Amino acid sequence: MHSTLLIGIDGGGTKTRVQASSGNPLHSIFSRDYPASNYNNESAADITALFGYIRADLQTVFGEEAVARARLVLGSAGIDRPSDITAYEEILARSGFACPFRVCNNALIVLVGANGARSDALLLAGTGSIAVGIAKDGTAVRTGGWGSSHR
Repeated sequence: MHSTLLIGIDGGGTKTRVQASSGNPLHSIFSRDYPASNYNNESAADITALFGYIRADLQTVFGEEAVARARLVLGSAGIDRPSDITAYEEILARSGFACPFRVCNNALIVLVGANGARSDALLLAGTGSIAVGIAKDGTAVRTGGWGSSHR
């Protein structure tokens, strides 16, 4: 029996990091950086082409069937509204990803990655800032995250 390939994409305004893992315990077996993929800065056509290139890279390494059966999470800065989620879902589909995927704000992937669970809170502060929290019942809350130009 083959392990399910897990693909994580951290899409940002300066770079996009892709990691893929399988097995237990989980460990990264694919880790690469790509150009920016934040749709507040890049066109949907450019991001679609980039994600198609990423999919092709993953297929070269793992095979088409493994990528088709994979599970993918895309976290990106600027995913703040349901329309943002829909836009990225459409981009992923147009780029050829047929596997199940989830799209969310990158602060949520940091929160889950930092503590290994889907409940807790996180505050990120830098050029911009965001605070996110996930309650034990799965309810998510956030404030901020509007970039450096919103005060």
